[in-house]
Amino acid sequence: MVHRFRLENGIRVVLCVDPAAPFLAFKLSFDATYLDEPEGRAGIRMLALTATALADASCRERIERAGGWWDPINLFPAVTAVDFTLHADESDLGVDCVGRMLEAPGATQFEGIDAFLKEYRPQALEWAKPEPVIDPFAPFFPQKEAARSQTAVKSKLEGVSAQEFSAYWKSRFAPDRATVTVVGDFVPVQMARALSARIGKIPASNHSAPPVRIASVRAGGRLRV
Repeated sequence: MVHRFRLENGIRVVLCVDPAAPFLAFKLSFDATYLDEPEGRAGIRMLALTATALADASCRERIERAGGWWDPINLFPAVTAVDFTLHADESDLGVDCVGRMLEAPGATQFEGIDAFLKEYRPQALEWAKPEPVIDPFAPFFPQKEAARSQTAVKSKLEGVSAQEFSAYWKSRFAPDRATVTVVGDFVPVQMARALSARIGKIPASNHSAPPVRIASVRAGGRLRV
């Protein structure tokens, strides 16, 4: 059974109930694609996602201490996401971590962003090594090169200013571009209430930009928009 609803601040919620699942899987995704990246700033969404996922270090520590699994950097063609799984009885922890990541930009209000970038840019640049990366989605997205040099991405990330990063984050990682998905064995009404109480009051953004929609892959290799 799948339940979908939208909170007043624009955050979309998808609840997928699976009584056979021995765990809870959480995904926090944003409608941020490589087409959203400003000209000459390839890789900036990787930096923004790194900052979002790691802004509250306690999330990763608490998830792993509870026996969960954490995957903070997922750069898909159509979305940018953070994934983690927990034991079925750790729903409160999962909901709180989603809230902490969504609050990361709002909590700082982008004050002291230079120090913020100084801390998280090196972690993002660890993903930018000098060898090329083969993009498995390239056959479906001809506008993106099949091989993309991470050396070039690194040089562009190093040149990102605090002002550029702030503007990008406010417009692409806003609540109305976020989707929270939960899969597992839980009571839908209880999970909906917990999420609404934790993330429903996060302020909506006044800076969000319309997402750039790109073709998505479905079974058989056909494309739909």
